[in-house]
Amino acid sequence: MRTDGSEQQRLSDFGFIYSLNVVDDWIIFTAMDDDLHSNMYAMRTDGSDLKMLDEGVGQTFINIVDGWVFYFYVNDERANRDNWRPYIMRTDGSNRQPLEEWINR
Repeated sequence: MRTDGSEQQRLSDFGFIYSLNVVDDWIIFTAMDDDLHSNMYAMRTDGSDLKMLDEGVGQTFINIVDGWVFYFYVNDERANRDNWRPYIMRTDGSNRQPLEEWINR
């Protein structure tokens, strides 16, 4: 879509997207899949090259700073807030690690 709202187009068939960021020509977002699991994905701004970056991220917001994605990972199926841990990874999905390990490196 253009900044004036014209030329809208559907880029994916995800039913619900929780958080969305645009970095260069990539859209990085969290969405629910058909099995009702929330995962993090990336795709080009034209809708091509869809790939999963991480699974089990929960209904979380993501922030991107200097090529790093900051988010919460749900480490069990119950998905209550006590089981969420802050994580960080590169925008291409590499270097995934708990935030406390990245801070203490």
